[in-house]
Amino acid sequence: MARKHKPCCDSEKIRRVAVWGFIIRRRDIFESIWEQISQERNMYSILVLMFLCVGCLSAVKVIVLSQNINSHIIYHARIARLLADEGHVVEMIVPSNVKIPVVMKEGNVGILWYTVPTNETFPNTKEASRMISESVMANWAFERLAKKIRFLKMGMDHWAVECSALLNDESIRMHLFNTKYDIAIVDPAALKCHVSLLYQMKIPIILLGIVPMDWTLRIPSLPSFVPSLFSTFGESMSFLERLQNTLIHFASEMLFIVLAAQSLPGTNPPARVSDVFNTVQLNFVLDDISISYPKPAMSNFIYIGDAIPEAVKTLPKEIEAFVQSAQDGVIIVSFGSYFDYLPSEVNTKLCSAFKQIPQRVVWKLKNKTACDADANKVMLLDWLPQNDLLSHGNVKLFISHCGINSILESVYHSTPILAFPASLDQPHNARRLANLGLGYEMNLRDFSTDDLTSKISAILSDETILKNIRRASELMRKRPDKPGRRLSYWVQHVVDYGSNHLKTKAYELNIFQFWCFDVLLALVIILGLTTSLLGLCLKLAYKRVMNCLRNKSKTE
Repeated sequence: MARKHKPCCDSEKIRRVAVWGFIIRRRDIFESIWEQISQERNMYSILVLMFLCVGCLSAVKVIVLSQNINSHIIYHARIARLLADEGHVVEMIVPSNVKIPVVMKEGNVGILWYTVPTNETFPNTKEASRMISESVMANWAFERLAKKIRFLKMGMDHWAVECSALLNDESIRMHLFNTKYDIAIVDPAALKCHVSLLYQMKIPIILLGIVPMDWTLRIPSLPSFVPSLFSTFGESMSFLERLQNTLIHFASEMLFIVLAAQSLPGTNPPARVSDVFNTVQLNFVLDDISISYPKPAMSNFIYIGDAIPEAVKTLPKEIEAFVQSAQDGVIIVSFGSYFDYLPSEVNTKLCSAFKQIPQRVVWKLKNKTACDADANKVMLLDWLPQNDLLSHGNVKLFISHCGINSILESVYHSTPILAFPASLDQPHNARRLANLGLGYEMNLRDFSTDDLTSKISAILSDETILKNIRRASELMRKRPDKPGRRLSYWVQHVVDYGSNHLKTKAYELNIFQFWCFDVLLALVIILGLTTSLLGLCLKLAYKRVMNCLRNKSKTE
């Protein structure tokens, strides 16, 4: 049985709250117009006020669904909050074992709960953290791959249980049917599950996340210069790297083709995941030009990486005092929810390095016994206000696993990154930052205490890194529009006009047609036939000439 967050239990109430929130946020405009109305009885001002109010009442109804992963929940919640702040009616469906992000508690986002049979979320468990740690620390590449596959299998099994709970929740289904949402924002990582819920209700879909599915979404990204998200290559590749990148590129595309061929449960008539891609209205891409390699993008791809960093809040007094009083600056250390439980040998090396450097350290670490450093030197926290800390002027460096949220926040606040990537897109992200001169990359498996202290010293004294990170921050910040307005504009745009004018006919092509394999095959056949025909003609001509020569010699 679905249960709702008390402050958000009624869609009409959410709409009213959103409208009043919009009016309050634009109160300077309304107050100015009202003053003119009061003093001059200006009919023009009255009409402007009426127009603004009509705009408020035309709010779009948006439903948001995220994969149950901490980082995914956080960035979906931030996008939901920004849309709600722009006056739209926004609700988000979340499982009962999710800890609601602060950004949702403080906003006008409605919460629709569905009950799941476990209180644990993947990968925020000791077992999952241990498994991903083992996959990173393994010495042999095959062993690392095998452990990562086991880790992903564990996640798939966990999410399948949650998906079943969502699809079988009748109250959620009834709410979706009765509310008549205008648009749904969906996580590609859980596309099959979410779309199964939305498909028959014909709710248009916007995808929100990173985009590894170039062909599936019909992006003409050639592996000759666009490195795969599953590789660590840069934009300038040698022949062997281009060969490997091409193989990785097509192998991953084949995997997505297989996944897209799966049927959607509960659909009548039966539908497949691939049927959904043709109906996707937009793709909100969790990336930014300041941290990405230049590459092709389609008209229905909107980059929203600058929407992830939140407005800065005041730090808790204890943390503020610790950071502000650090004469040599502060280093922030966080490996995300994947690494809540690091291997003991890694913690020992990190702790030893932090004791030796002059900077203070704020470290997100659940195991408080893992580091015996002086509390005035190293602050250990179960949770830290990462965005607010990174914005502090006395923070000099961010040691991170290189998740996309962490990268966007760090670059936005001009804080260089020392990356210790683990899996999935993190190795690619870390190498990309290093190639762009925004930080350094290290390996959790084989680094030493001396390596870490020297890297910290090098990055803090590297003027090129500091210059590049400031430039990237300016690129991310200096936009003609605010991220909330951009999101609101495009959501309203596709609700009003659809997206046919934004999509190419590439969606009607299969993979062989998309990459012109059929054309290449035809050219090869034509070339082969032409060569064969030319060879045959030459052979016949040769025989004719030889016959003539023989006949001539006989005559003589």
